[in-house]
Amino acid sequence: MRFHVPRRADGVDILADMVDRLLEKAHVSRDQVFGIGVAIPGPFCVSGPTGIGPGWVDFPLEEKLGEKTGLPVIVENDANAAAIAERLHGAGKDLENFVYVFIGMGLGAGLFVNGQIYRGIRGAAGEIGHIIVDPGGRLCECGNHGCLERYVSLRAAYEAIGEQEDCSNGLELLERKLDEKDPDMMAWLKDAADKLRLGVLALESTLDPEAIFVGGILPNKITKALLRELLPLFPSITTHGGMHEPHIQPGVSAPSAPAHGAASVPIFNEFYPEPRMPRRT
Repeated sequence: MRFHVPRRADGVDILADMVDRLLEKAHVSRDQVFGIGVAIPGPFCVSGPTGIGPGWVDFPLEEKLGEKTGLPVIVENDANAAAIAERLHGAGKDLENFVYVFIGMGLGAGLFVNGQIYRGIRGAAGEIGHIIVDPGGRLCECGNHGCLERYVSLRAAYEAIGEQEDCSNGLELLERKLDEKDPDMMAWLKDAADKLRLGVLALESTLDPEAIFVGGILPNKITKALLRELLPLFPSITTHGGMHEPHIQPGVSAPSAPAHGAASVPIFNEFYPEPRMPRRT
């Protein structure tokens, strides 16, 4: 379930109440639960449209929610969580190296490298929404111009059709505009595909993945239309000389991707713990 909680105390109480009701409805005791997964937009160190919600930066959500519920809590970037869901339940089951492009109000990616999520030193790996694809283009909340998420995101789609990003039934509206072949919607789709093609080229050339999945909160129907518009991809270094071209396809998609991913995180961490690096002496 996705919802906006403006205040931290309310958020912890709401989440704890949801856990209680879910366990009661499922007739599951706490000692049968690996833990609670919470998927939130990243990066966690930044507030506002480019990151976590106001008031949540550096808030010890894992600790506070754990105290309320008596269960281990793992907070994960929504793109990473969706990638984990793809690894456990989707087409990434047999893959060790892939990218999950997460289209939400912004744009991010979950990066699977050698069977593990790659987070980077500050947990900000996969922030592909801030790859500059149009120097001098649209102003982004990060301060740069022409960032990829200013063209490939729900926010960009709403702007294209003249709607506010908090409009009611927004996803249904986008689907209806697609069905009607609304000129503004179709123009956004083409522009988004043109810009995303550059992002895919950067991902292929940098990571050489086995596959690239596209999903997130964007409705599956629109995701498939975007992928049709995206092809053919730019040739990359990975496709020269008869090398295998990464397969690009829809991933575990909207609107359940964040919740699906959050539920998958404790399971993944239980069965696929991150290898510990040896201490320096």
